[in-house]
Amino acid sequence: MTVPDLDTVRRAQKGDISAQRFVLEFLYPSVRKHLGFLFGFRPEVEDWTHDAMIEILRALPSFRHRSSLMTWAHRIASRTASKKLTPLPTAATHELPESVYEVDFVARVEIQRLAWCLLNLKPKKREAFVLLEVLEMTAQEAAAVLGTFANTVASRCRHARAELEQMMRGGEPRSSAARVLTNLSAARH
Repeated sequence: MTVPDLDTVRRAQKGDISAQRFVLEFLYPSVRKHLGFLFGFRPEVEDWTHDAMIEILRALPSFRHRSSLMTWAHRIASRTASKKLTPLPTAATHELPESVYEVDFVARVEIQRLAWCLLNLKPKKREAFVLLEVLEMTAQEAAAVLGTFANTVASRCRHARAELEQMMRGGEPRSSAARVLTNLSAARH
């Protein structure tokens, strides 16, 4: 889907329903993926994504174009979902929805494993990793979402990657976070 241009965003801010629909349809897949990897692909994520989209729509008139639309939307989505978060048992695992990534079975299993491993990271590291590696934001964009410095986000992501590599190597020497991220990248393009 194409990125909404400035005119479309401004029309959406003024209440143009077709422009709002276009903006929300553009943001939805990325917000859903973000929240799914951040909190695990559990059933509530779909509800949280809808709640986040409602909050994004409500806040759209106040968007000031100081950051990208995507960065701004992810900041709202993280805040909205965090308010609803309930603890997830560490053994819980949910299947990766087919609509998140259209990949073959082996890649799907590896991505699911990465999603499970992400749940074992500390929240700040997990969010930095998801924003930089899964959603492919720049360190500056991720820092704007998280309200911190780009260097801090990059450092958290490096630590997360190292921990994920170690977790994913446990038992399967060929499986690594780097290989799974290659599969993620291939599925995106």
